[in-house]
Amino acid sequence: IHKYALCNRPKSIVVSGSSLGKCDTIDIEVDHEDHNFYVNGLITSNSHSYSYAVLAAATCYCKFKYPREFFLESIRVNGKDDIPFVERELPYFGIKLLHPDIIKSEQDFTIEGDNIRYGLSGIKGLSDSSLLKIGDFINKKTANKFQVFEAAKQSKVTIGVVSKIITAGAL
Repeated sequence: IHKYALCNRPKSIVVSGSSLGKCDTIDIEVDHEDHNFYVNGLITSNSHSYSYAVLAAATCYCKFKYPREFFLESIRVNGKDDIPFVERELPYFGIKLLHPDIIKSEQDFTIEGDNIRYGLSGIKGLSDSSLLKIGDFINKKTANKFQVFEAAKQSKVTIGVVSKIITAGAL
């Protein structure tokens, strides 16, 4: 147990401290009306646990009141790495993650009806410049395979990019 006397505020009192693991770790609780404790240039506040509780409650509310919007923003904020976690939870909310579609998908993930549509930016291996070229390619709304490849050639979309779109199931 460590005791610190380096308080910048005369009324601050360290209530408890404990050592955990191999390194000294201090859990500081301050019995003072403003709940701030300053030592070695750092500040701690007892109110942080209250803030986390409020954030957790707001997150739960949004997740269950607005699940499509919640999961859509979760993917947008956390990126492609969050998709497997989101996909596992979607069935519990009656939501499907619709595959990317060269015609229906936008660049980013979007809400489509009761579901979430995979965005073209979520396709692994597509760069921003490829997505810009694909914008021209998508606007052509080709009807058959020959026209798809012809439109890709006219838009200067490489065969590698087209292969990634096909592999992702977007065609």
